[in-house]
Amino acid sequence: MDRSHEVCTVGKSLEATMSSSLEVAQRPRTHDISRISYHLEDLESFGDIVTKAAAAAFPNSRRSRYRNVYALLLSWEDDQLGVISEVQELDDVLSQTYHYQVEQWRIPNTNSHNSLAFRLMEFLRSYASSEHLLLTYYGGHGSMNDDRQCIWSCYETLDSPTVQWYGLQTMLEQCESDTLILLDCCAAASSTTASGNGVTELIAACGFETWAPGVGEHSFSRSLIEELKYLSRGPPFSVALLHNKVLSRIKDWNPRYTLASASERRKTPFYTQLANELNRRSIELSPVSQQEVASGPETSPQAAADSPGQSSGSEDVDMLDSEPSQSSLAEVWPDPRFMSPKVLISVALEDDQRLRPDDWNEWLRLIPALTKYVHIQGVYKSDSTVILGLVPVAIWNLLPEHSAISFVCFVKSENMLDIPLTRPATLSKTELDIKAEEVTHEVQKHASTSRTPRYPETLEKLESAAQPCVADSPSSSSLPSPLSLPPLSIKEEENRQQSEEDGGEQSGEETDSSGSSPSAGK
Repeated sequence: MDRSHEVCTVGKSLEATMSSSLEVAQRPRTHDISRISYHLEDLESFGDIVTKAAAAAFPNSRRSRYRNVYALLLSWEDDQLGVISEVQELDDVLSQTYHYQVEQWRIPNTNSHNSLAFRLMEFLRSYASSEHLLLTYYGGHGSMNDDRQCIWSCYETLDSPTVQWYGLQTMLEQCESDTLILLDCCAAASSTTASGNGVTELIAACGFETWAPGVGEHSFSRSLIEELKYLSRGPPFSVALLHNKVLSRIKDWNPRYTLASASERRKTPFYTQLANELNRRSIELSPVSQQEVASGPETSPQAAADSPGQSSGSEDVDMLDSEPSQSSLAEVWPDPRFMSPKVLISVALEDDQRLRPDDWNEWLRLIPALTKYVHIQGVYKSDSTVILGLVPVAIWNLLPEHSAISFVCFVKSENMLDIPLTRPATLSKTELDIKAEEVTHEVQKHASTSRTPRYPETLEKLESAAQPCVADSPSSSSLPSPLSLPPLSIKEEENRQQSEEDGGEQSGEETDSSGSSPSAGK
């Protein structure tokens, strides 16, 4: 079966399966005003929140906080999607570039759930430690049940072997290690909870309500592999930044062929923190040094702590700087060309804010986070003071949940209305105004040419009428309105031209003596 047709079929099947639950859970939010009464105290409070999020998103540590990293890559034993090629490539990057301890494991078709549960317990029993990072990846089919919980399946049929992943994920969340979960499957974002120990972060290929592209250039795994390769050459980076980079790569794609893009559309990857410590932070990733790899995975924590040249995880925490890493920040900010999408957010402040121009400049001076990490797009007065601002995706990922801060959309430019807006005129233009503008335009057009105008007398009067009134020129006020001059008939125009050709000089003398034009009375 053609791969694009297969993915399209999977997507339609998934949407049909989930349609009933989606109709109940998803409600239009166009007129949702449930958060209208929530506010932050002032700009300083918002600045503190942004500063902490930036420090977590762009860690300024000098080395990895983990002594070892262990990765478990999961796929089905009967791999009909062909994900094994991407799983193997991810294995190569993690083991050879990052020097992580990597193991691939195939989920059997019989007794699938219990077999995976037993394997996860062995994985945690062997490697769970506050000094270790655990990484779990899954590639394959996915869906959600009637309770909107994540289910893994070997096939897309109803009789397919399944794994109730929502029941097994809690084991990873409750262990003492920091845990990173990467899911490349449909309905992946339904694997979200809100409890656990340490830090547990999830990057999913798509939202809970949709399907993920299959193996190939559009897949989440493909972008993940490429960004891991790229980021390995720099300093330690956060999972929040990794999501920012993967999202940028996926959203930056422009299809070359309309028909091809119809069946292989890219989806926006989803990020969330399932559990976190009191001091909010993101998991840091970086290649493990060769010295630490040489110590071997079986080295006990106590023996590693006593060995020279090594430092414990707690000491690594002390090496963290409160200032974000500028090299990591430069990957996505300030980014004036918008190579990476930004997030437009709205912030509601209490209504007694002093935000006049002079006061605003003072706020920016006192709160550097507002100039370092936020591009203010607008300030509005309402029942509260509302601010619209752009922030990097990585910082937005780590903003704490607060009802006064709302996501608006992903954007790829600054405010496009970068010119002052004027108020509309109270009165609309009348037909007389429009006709006067047309006549004035015609006068200017003929004045710029060297040819003799067709109606010299008329144009002369129009030009005089178009000029401002001069105090020492009493005759200027007596000129007729341009629109009151009757047009010349064709016969009159021919007679006038013949008269000019036969006796131009005599005609001029008569005009001078009479003090008026021959056609002035018409």
